Amino acid sequence: MNLSRRQFVATSSVGLAAGAVGMEGCSPSQWLTIALNDLPTILQIVTSIISIVGAASGSTSAAALALAQTATNKAKDAINEALAFLQQYQANKTNTLLGNVDDALATAQAQLGSILGVLGINNPVLLATLSAAIGSALTIIVAVQTLIPAPVPAPTPTPTPAQQRRVKLTAARKAASTDQSIAIKVGYNEALAAAGGSQYAI
Repeated sequence: MNLSRRQFVATSSVGLAAGAVGMEGCSPSQWLTIALNDLPTILQIVTSIISIVGAASGSTSAAALALAQTATNKAKDAINEALAFLQQYQANKTNTLLGNVDDALATAQAQLGSILGVLGINNPVLLATLSAAIGSALTIIVAVQTLIPAPVPAPTPTPTPAQQRRVKLTAARKAASTDQSIAIKVGYNEALAAAGGSQYAI
């Protein structure tokens, strides 16, 4: 299920609701700026997950660890691609670039979502830490994706697939904070601390 910004604030395990500020009047350029500011924070989170996966050595098989490390690195590459496409989109708002952003973020989600399944960790604290980290990352990626405004379409009788996808993503969109990246870091670190993995905080 795609989360709106309000749903993200209300349901996310990373606890961003404490500093929530309504941003009903934000312009598309402001939404885009917030998304651009948040993606580097997501990169920090994925780097943290890479460290957590690396700590699973000895708690899982070498083959499983290699698969998980590959998936995590692919997720990081995908976030970097999304950031590059989003920077291009800021200068030239086309549905093609918007679709590229969405595809890169979807790839990151898929790769992160596969990690726990292939890793099979038998250390309960490490498992809880990694579960909290991945869950937080996936929630934040979806929430940031909803911030990105669609380009103003030319009149057309049938919306393009990219426009249809964007309508679903941006329904009832709200913002949590003007300084969302700080709130994300705080919430992510709180989630890791609750799971016993404070050493992986960002």
